[in-house]
Amino acid sequence: NGFPAQLVDALSGLYYLTQTLGFAAENIIVVGDSAGGHLAITLCRYLICESFPLFPVPRGTILLAPSCD
Repeated sequence: NGFPAQLVDALSGLYYLTQTLGFAAENIIVVGDSAGGHLAITLCRYLICESFPLFPVPRGTILLAPSCD
């Protein structure tokens, strides 16, 4: 799938964790390796810039050799 399908999938996963399963955002750490690291950065940056009430920003990220500048 082309961009932004990956970001929409990541948002859906975060929504499921926080709204359906009841996890608090401060208990979620996003982890990504290579392109997944880039997706983790994109997800967190998008959440911070847009400030959606239903999509809280996760506590942090762990990036393993992210493909980004």
